[in-house]
Amino acid sequence: MKLEKLNRSLSFKVSLSVISILMTLLALEGLLRLAGYTYRQTHDRSYLTPYKENLELDRDRTYEKYLGSGQQKRRTILCIGDSFTNAGNVESYHSYPYHLFKHFEKISSPKNILNMGMCENSTFGVWDRLKNYLNDPGNQEDLPAAVVVLVGSADKFERSQMTIETGKNNNPWVETLPKAWFYSLRLYKLFRHFKLALTYRFITQGIEKERSQEKDVEILLSIHQKLKKGLSGTIAGFEMESKLQKIYQQEYSRLSKRFLKYSRDLKVNISSPDSLMQASLIYVVKNYTTKLRHDVGLGLLLEMARDLPQYFWSKSFEESYFYTLQIFQIQSKFSASDILKILNSTKEHRPSVVDFEYFKEFYELVSNWEEVSLNVDRARLLAWEKIVVLCREKKVKLVVMNYPSDYRSANSIIYQIANKFKLPLVDNNKNFSKLVKQHGRAKYLDDDDHFTPLGYQLMAKDVFSILSPLLGESK
Repeated sequence: MKLEKLNRSLSFKVSLSVISILMTLLALEGLLRLAGYTYRQTHDRSYLTPYKENLELDRDRTYEKYLGSGQQKRRTILCIGDSFTNAGNVESYHSYPYHLFKHFEKISSPKNILNMGMCENSTFGVWDRLKNYLNDPGNQEDLPAAVVVLVGSADKFERSQMTIETGKNNNPWVETLPKAWFYSLRLYKLFRHFKLALTYRFITQGIEKERSQEKDVEILLSIHQKLKKGLSGTIAGFEMESKLQKIYQQEYSRLSKRFLKYSRDLKVNISSPDSLMQASLIYVVKNYTTKLRHDVGLGLLLEMARDLPQYFWSKSFEESYFYTLQIFQIQSKFSASDILKILNSTKEHRPSVVDFEYFKEFYELVSNWEEVSLNVDRARLLAWEKIVVLCREKKVKLVVMNYPSDYRSANSIIYQIANKFKLPLVDNNKNFSKLVKQHGRAKYLDDDDHFTPLGYQLMAKDVFSILSPLLGESK
């Protein structure tokens, strides 16, 4: 009898303890939600991340999807375009499609958001991929309610896509959001917060005391020049390979912690004299473009193309080449004829340069710049008209965007299309021009004119403000 009472008493105490623990955890969860809201209003959260990025994922070879929770059917929004949609310069949780997904969640009307951004894709490529997606028999029962398009900056450099179709959408879809239920608990998020805060403090400790970015640029430009001279001497037979390696080791020791961290984070190769020469130049060029000195950046790139053509035009230096292509469109100091003189001089002194594919491509582009511009404008107007007609046939809402930087040709075409077909336009050029004048460019625009995490966030807010009423949603 006493044993039975003891067992009942013990069971009661255990049950009471379990209930107390659960109630405590529920109360703590509620308090953490309230504290989290207050914290978000008053603190910098740039280092806090909603989920862990899969580092093995090649985001340029996959499409990302953000799916609304619950069992009921969700409407889909398709975001398609180039690297400004792909957001390859940041993690996926900084991209505008992700922030757009969160905006719809906040108004309790979650949508499935698809990110079909592809780096360096053209208007012709977007037309081809969108056509294949909307006409795919497997997608007919779940066509998107709206399509958001930002494209055009790469049109003059992907002229082959004007006539050659890119085929089906072979990139696999990847769901990036974590599915486990405990990820949404504030207790789990509290643990992640402490972990990330400690990591952030560890990473930034000492870096803030490093020399200024301007000092970094000064040192890296010096490193670039010395390595370029060493590589030139080795090619001409003046330097021994061992002497070049000694120069590399000396210059490597001058690299700041900030640049080393930058190289690690972006997986920039600096393991050899030629790779460090390119990486240091790209860093300097990025700094100049951030300050709207595209002319200085292009001048440095053209200088390397002149001095080391066998490196610059090789596939291993394609990042330098692609920056040259992009900056050439924006700057106004160097005309096509100015650059053609440099290329002709290179051909005269180093005839073998014509064997490089990138040299031939760039030479053809610059030689026929006016003709290329006219032909591309006509072709992409036609591609845009096809996109509009297809979306209307499929009863899909179409929203277009332009670029924040002064991509005159691409932005001009986008304005024309928006006006001609009365399309909703997210005017990034107008919106960010105002912000840049008020707060400076570096806050919103990153290297090669792509957005910073804050820029993508504000861009998503502008997209949401147009999409929400278009889809009959309340903000």
